[in-house]
Amino acid sequence: MSDTYSTKTRNLISTLFTLILTFLLLFYLIYIEFFQDNRDQVSAANLLRNPISNSTLKNTVSLRLKNRIGSYSIKKEKTKWILQDPLVQARQETIDLIIKALKDIKIYTVHEYEPINFESFNMHEPLIEIDLYTKLLEKYNIKIGRMNYLNNTTYMTVSGSDHIFQTDLLKGSLETLGLSDFIDSRIFSPEIKNIKKFQVFKENQKTPSLQFVQTEKNWTLRNYGRASSKKIQDKILTILNIKAYKIVDKIDEDVANFIENYLKNPIYVIKVELNNGEKIEYKISSLTKELPELKLEKRQYFLIRASNNRYTYIIDKTYLNELQIRKKDLKP
Repeated sequence: MSDTYSTKTRNLISTLFTLILTFLLLFYLIYIEFFQDNRDQVSAANLLRNPISNSTLKNTVSLRLKNRIGSYSIKKEKTKWILQDPLVQARQETIDLIIKALKDIKIYTVHEYEPINFESFNMHEPLIEIDLYTKLLEKYNIKIGRMNYLNNTTYMTVSGSDHIFQTDLLKGSLETLGLSDFIDSRIFSPEIKNIKKFQVFKENQKTPSLQFVQTEKNWTLRNYGRASSKKIQDKILTILNIKAYKIVDKIDEDVANFIENYLKNPIYVIKVELNNGEKIEYKISSLTKELPELKLEKRQYFLIRASNNRYTYIIDKTYLNELQIRKKDLKP
């Protein structure tokens, strides 16, 4: 009877042990099936996530964009972005455009970072290359390769990742950005609301041929009482909105002297006095000779130099008519 009891006990223990093993095995299989599948899904989701984090973009303090048109380096100084060459304030709209394009990237497929893909997707000769520098001294290099306009996708690599990402085309057409997109092409920087006095001198006159004064949001023409305030304002706005065709930056000594000689004998001088007391002088000269170094034909352009800017602006001759102000056109 003792042996029978012992046999039953061993059978019971064996059965219980088998059940425990079966339960553990079943639990393990469920764990593998469920959690591993979740991990695979998480891993896939991570691969399809934008490799450029919002934190990186938010903390970017300097960037360089290079495309087929040129290379542009911009640095943030306090609240303003400054283009490094030429050293002028950059357009905030263009910086926002670049940041938004990188923020809104959507990943479609992920490819191995290997020579055959690198060659196939034109990553060895990228159409766009962007370097981002953050407050924490981090650097991210972004390369945009072949663009497919049939399905509106392109290919991208980001430093720190060993993958090539197929994305939608970057918004804003970054591949076509040029110097004129990074700087304000207006020559006349003041806002009209901040102007107190606007004077126009012809050639080497000592006294202005026209003098406009703004008081309490109304414009008057000195020594000419029958002028329309609105027509004066519209005319001055037209002049303030004149756009540059080209900015003269790096030139040799001969070209610099050529330009200086022209500006010594301006056809117009405009003097602007602001409400805060600041005064800005603009010298305007016709370019009557050809300037092949800057690819400028004779009598097709004119020059403007502002006292608050060291660069000379090249203006298309069609804008010259905007500088001609006739008193009769200002009558009420």
